[in-house]
Amino acid sequence: MRSPPRPRREGAGDGDETMQTRIRRATAADCEAIATVHVVGWRESYRGLMPDSVLDAQSIPERARRWRHIMDTTPATVLVAEVGTALVGFASSGARRGDAFPHDGELQAIYVLRTAQGAGIGSALLRRSAAALREQKFDALALWVLRANFNARQFYHRHGGRMVAERTEDVRGHQLAEIAYGWADLAELAKDAAPVA
Repeated sequence: MRSPPRPRREGAGDGDETMQTRIRRATAADCEAIATVHVVGWRESYRGLMPDSVLDAQSIPERARRWRHIMDTTPATVLVAEVGTALVGFASSGARRGDAFPHDGELQAIYVLRTAQGAGIGSALLRRSAAALREQKFDALALWVLRANFNARQFYHRHGGRMVAERTEDVRGHQLAEIAYGWADLAELAKDAAPVA
């Protein structure tokens, strides 16, 4: 997969390889690109944190089928981040699944390709997902993260998330420890979110 141009931070100087990042609502036409980011994001994020057999079994066509199903049959809000014409990240949010934490909203997935990290795209997706949930009358937000994924945990902590629950998840026969981070006040998390295109 060809690397996208480097995203440009707000206020950064222009350069030949930098382009503005755009966050927008996903459409059915995005499912394959979302699936690609999902599978590549899993492999980039979890290599060394879960068995290679689990990561290598991830299939872009299967993920694309799942994303088409999600977008066709659920009320989930799926946002995508683009740099130029390349889709480099996405986030999916909706009602809480299960009852392990009291927060009514859940960030069900968020991934940004490694080549696009460090430019605020993950932060923008997180804030705008919070804003979308708030528009739907949700009050709070939580998400699950691998206990061993310290980079992601630091990211959520930096954005004000607090540990609210723990669980062990079975992933293809492997037991993986997870932690839930939560935000009790969606208004605080969403306050700087720009409108979604």
